[in-house]
Amino acid sequence: MISNEQSVSGGPHKIRILADDLTSAADAITPFILSGMNGVIRNWPYSSRCEAQYDVIALDLDTRNCDVEGAVERTRSAVANVDKDACLFLTIDSTLRSHGMAVISAAFAASGRQKIVLAPAWPDAGRTTRSGKQYVDGLPVDQSDFAQDPAHRIYSADLNKFLPLDIVPVVIAEDVEASIAHRLVNQQRAVIIDATRQQTLFRHIAAIEDPHNVLFVGSPGLAMALASRQQTTRQPLSISASNRILIVIGSANAVSRNQIDYLQIRGIPIVLNARDIPSNAIIVCLVAPPVRQEKHRDVMSVLTREAIIALGVRDYDVLIASGGETMASILKASGVKEIKPAGELAPGFPCGHMYIKNRKMMLAMKAGGLGSDDMLWKAVSRFSALKNMDQTR
Repeated sequence: MISNEQSVSGGPHKIRILADDLTSAADAITPFILSGMNGVIRNWPYSSRCEAQYDVIALDLDTRNCDVEGAVERTRSAVANVDKDACLFLTIDSTLRSHGMAVISAAFAASGRQKIVLAPAWPDAGRTTRSGKQYVDGLPVDQSDFAQDPAHRIYSADLNKFLPLDIVPVVIAEDVEASIAHRLVNQQRAVIIDATRQQTLFRHIAAIEDPHNVLFVGSPGLAMALASRQQTTRQPLSISASNRILIVIGSANAVSRNQIDYLQIRGIPIVLNARDIPSNAIIVCLVAPPVRQEKHRDVMSVLTREAIIALGVRDYDVLIASGGETMASILKASGVKEIKPAGELAPGFPCGHMYIKNRKMMLAMKAGGLGSDDMLWKAVSRFSALKNMDQTR
């Protein structure tokens, strides 16, 4: 038996991640890949093909774009296919844009697990949990800009409301004595972990004695903590120099607009249609026009069509997308069934490999509202084979 002051050494060697969208799947699996585990991202519907060869599988359920009933049924079906000896991780957006309690309740009931650990904090991105409530850059999430998301409006920052009604969780305060935290995280049926520092998540998750008996619910901060339990060697990210880069931005977020402006200042052509791509441009940014939210689906369909046209007529070897729905839509239209994750360009900016019509490509994606104005430019700089980023040849 370990002492109350110790962490449980090692971790589960089989991880199964059920994600609500593609960005969440990629963000969640990346820490495990960086820790040296072998993994893959697959889309819904689920295929168990070659499952045994992977330590970690992230399944994009795309429940963010389902109604509540559809999200519950899809989650229940996916959980039923997870082996009991696997560590089960259900992603939830760190800004709480999700179907919340309905999906978590369905996953818990279907899993047969005895405990829930709810830890949506992602301190590195400014998403924190204090007194059982979720904050974004210091504001309660229901008072932040994310609260007005038309698809998933946020009415409360109280995490108690995201757990099954018949469960009363215990909130583990960030600075609670280690022995008390150890007892709570292992003995309580449900816990919410307060965290304003990533180290807090590392400490509390490391203390869990039987991770296979837990339904873990959280965001990239929790994924990092679970991955830190693995006794493996961190793998460096290897990026090959690239000749042609297509950037596709489907997010209307203000952050995305600022990143578009920065790319334009740097000389990257910004176009609305594939036919407008300059013939000598080796790096180009395809964007969706600003529209009312009710027209979003139509615009995404058009943007996807234009991206597919561009990929078909140019030999792009890198695809960068801002907005998880954007990348997911392009991959679905391209018939891509899986992604081999490779690491991350920056926190929250995972990358990997895929095949489109038997052609291997690198891809990278991030949430539309994430990052500094120069985040996409820095990604381009890492991929580009050109020393001076000259747009002409």
